[in-house]
Amino acid sequence: MSILKHFTKQMNQTVQLYGKTQTLNITTGNYTTTTSLIKTLKGLLYEGSGIEQYVGDKQKPVIDNILILDPADITIEEIKDTDKITIGTRNFTVVRAKDVGMQKEVIQVYLKELV
Repeated sequence: MSILKHFTKQMNQTVQLYGKTQTLNITTGNYTTTTSLIKTLKGLLYEGSGIEQYVGDKQKPVIDNILILDPADITIEEIKDTDKITIGTRNFTVVRAKDVGMQKEVIQVYLKELV
């Protein structure tokens, strides 16, 4: 059971995680890319000054938001660096995901908003 069970009221944003799959057509040599929904879950989105303590100066141009997810809902291995995330009408790309403290208690997903 994750520590985030105590924050269910705050973890109220619906998060849709989309993954890309590339298929090579051997005859033509062309790749076909498809995007499909991997999972829908709840999370907490930090943005603006809320991410200052988590993002270093070198990363600030690359990271706009941080998404907090419960490892009870998704594993770190399910989140790839090129995945897309939709929260409401906003779209993001995953920059990196990490298991905070390697304790399997909190997953932080660093995001870049697509404009």
